Amino acid sequence: SYGSIKHWPSRDAGLAECVRVLKPGGPLLVTDADRSTTFEDAEKFVSLYPMPRFLRGLNLAIFHTWIAGRSIDLEDARTLASRLSLVDKDARRIDNFPLIMIAGRRTPEAVSGADDGEAASSCGGTAEG
Repeated sequence: SYGSIKHWPSRDAGLAECVRVLKPGGPLLVTDADRSTTFEDAEKFVSLYPMPRFLRGLNLAIFHTWIAGRSIDLEDARTLASRLSLVDKDARRIDNFPLIMIAGRRTPEAVSGADDGEAASSCGGTAEG
């Protein structure tokens, strides 16, 4: 998912559904704007998009206020990731961009006949609302 988590009514439920539909061991990557981005990173990001020069300031204000301002920050991303049944979890800022990412892989299912008898958990249960 790119740039949509800020629009989800329940981020926990949305991420749980993303994990639920992954195949065992499948990758998850969710990125969105970083609410705590620096002005400099936001300015560099907005300048990557072709537009008339006179609109850059307006687009920067819109991005910083309406897009990043309504998104998640690093603490939010780490908290959300900690609640997921993922291995190789990673929640971090993307260097030199005003973006946050949550990544990992769905917990692999237990191998049939495994001697420990433990089944891997998945995120298909209830999620916070």
